Amino acid sequence: MPLWLAIGAHFLLPNERLTLQRSAGLLVAMAGVIWVLADHEAATDTRIWGDLLALAGAFGWASLALCVRLTALSNEKSEAQLCIQLLISAPVLLMIAPFFGGQPAAT
Repeated sequence: MPLWLAIGAHFLLPNERLTLQRSAGLLVAMAGVIWVLADHEAATDTRIWGDLLALAGAFGWASLALCVRLTALSNEKSEAQLCIQLLISAPVLLMIAPFFGGQPAAT
């Protein structure tokens, strides 16, 4: 997520430029991610799909952070930001859950 957020912020937010120090930190972080994903002993189709979905989730998380920073929502308190995000994401997740083999648990 930090990689996607840093790249997006570099192009979309005026005061968030990638400096040499920030770029070096991102390279070290990405080297760690590549090292983890390059475990060839456990390379199965299931694991690769899980890794790809985790990367997609990181991209979505970074997109959400950018949306908050680029809109008027950035002026709201953290609690209000979280509440709005939950009000939007909960119905969406409940609608798509059946397509991924799970049903919401009734308590």
